[in-house]
Amino acid sequence: PEPSKIPFIRSFVPEIDASLTSIAAEISRLQEQLCSLQQDRSDLLDYQRKHKSMLSPLRRMPPEILAEIFTSSIPVVSDPWVWTHICSRWRAVAIATPALWSV
Repeated sequence: PEPSKIPFIRSFVPEIDASLTSIAAEISRLQEQLCSLQQDRSDLLDYQRKHKSMLSPLRRMPPEILAEIFTSSIPVVSDPWVWTHICSRWRAVAIATPALWSV
């Protein structure tokens, strides 16, 4: 630039620096907000998954039908203890099903 325009150009540098600082601060704030929102979403998805699993039709299946499924699977599942490791309800049904233990 021409020497006479240098002071004019220099006068913009502090404004640009201030704008850059302001933008960097805003980006940082928004990144923190984004991280917080992503964590909230993750927590809600986990909460949703847990509650949807409680509505599974398998949870409402009568124990007699579960026991029938267990005994029907004997040729495939050779170790009946497998059924006792799923959940407490399945454990109770499996233990109360004599056909699983007489094989």
